[in-house]
Amino acid sequence: MADSDDSYDLSNIFEFYEALKEGYDFVIGNRFKGKLEKGSMPFLNKYVGNPILSYIPKKIFKTPNYDYHCGLRGGSKQKLINLNLESEGMELASEMLIKAFLKKYKIKEINISYYKSKYSRKSHLKPFRDSIRHLKKIFELKKL
Repeated sequence: MADSDDSYDLSNIFEFYEALKEGYDFVIGNRFKGKLEKGSMPFLNKYVGNPILSYIPKKIFKTPNYDYHCGLRGGSKQKLINLNLESEGMELASEMLIKAFLKKYKIKEINISYYKSKYSRKSHLKPFRDSIRHLKKIFELKKL
């Protein structure tokens, strides 16, 4: 699955497919370890929001250093159904990865390229509201 704004280089999709064939349950991209095109991510998202909202679950759940909010991911339909996902907003990204980790899914992270969207539309991201929703979901999952 991938965000549909054409910001992900889908030539990486074969690496995702191969990882799933190798037995990984869940595969996620990492934009920060791959090529991050200049202007592809607002300054505050790149240097504040994403790092903080990835650091908190890393510390709470003792997860590896994932790019929690990467929109390029893969997994079998049944494995995704088994996560019992509940979120309807951007916090779904955190919920999906945390639950996969808690269920001891075999997770692989692949370095990917991330580009500036080719569409000139306003982002659906509301930084403050969405950050609060992510934090709320992270702390709800801590109670499991």
